[in-house]
Order: sequence, then C-alpha cells, then structure tokens
Amino acid sequence: MLAVLPDHIQTGLTICVDSPDGKVFVHCDESAEGKLVRVMINIGKAGSAIHSWADALGRMITGMLESRDILDIISELSNLSTAKSVRNMRGFNVRSGPDAVFYALLLYVNEKRFSSSPSITVSTYRPPMGRIPKNW
Repeated sequence: MLAVLPDHIQTGLTICVDSPDGKVFVHCDESAEGKLVRVMINIGKAGSAIHSWADALGRMITGMLESRDILDIISELSNLSTAKSVRNMRGFNVRSGPDAVFYALLLYVNEKRFSSSPSITVSTYRPPMGRIPKNW
C-alpha cells in the first residue's frame, strides 16, 4: 500500500550524515511553493532513546518553521558537541547528533540556493568552516 502525502507536501529530500551516535537521516518536505514545511529525523532503532530524541527534535523544528526562518533554526543547532566526534570521509568532524542535523539542514539550504532542481537524495556534506554567512 502506498502512503498518501498531505496536500501541502509536494516534494522532499533525505540527507544522511554520520554522527557519534550513528547515521542521522534528515528528511525535508517542501510545499508546492518550495517552502520547507516538515523536517523528520531518524537515527537508531525504533523505540530507542536516541530515536525518540531525534523524532522530538524533528517535530520541534517543524513547529518552529511556522514562525522562524530556517537559518535561525540552523544557527541554534550549530556548535553543540559531545566528548566524541566522527570524521567524515570528506574530512569534517561531526561532534553530536544535533551537529549532524545542523550539517544536514545547511546542506538543504545550500542545495536550494545554488541548484535550480534538487539533485541530492541521500548524501553527506562538508559544510564551509566557520559561521553561516550573514548575507544568506
């Protein structure tokens, strides 16, 4: 049986980032106008504490999208670290689960800004070092 998407959701993409807690899958759903309307985060096994944490964070980000810009949300997630980190094949360090969500959402924004048609379905990304540019 195929799942039926709500009318306000037209397209989406999934981004995978390695984190100290395992692979984090961030799925971004867009409206017909190309506006980000839902973020779903998946990590770990169903029913585990880390899976519940990721689901709750995705729901909170989705709720925040109604009143805040995605770049404000991304900046809140940056620089959250734990004692462990994972070096990606592309050479950047992810220091926590929220840090992985930060990188995935930054990739989403970059994909929207610099590509007329999204080409990434599942990927990892090396974001620019430093802060998010103010002119975004």
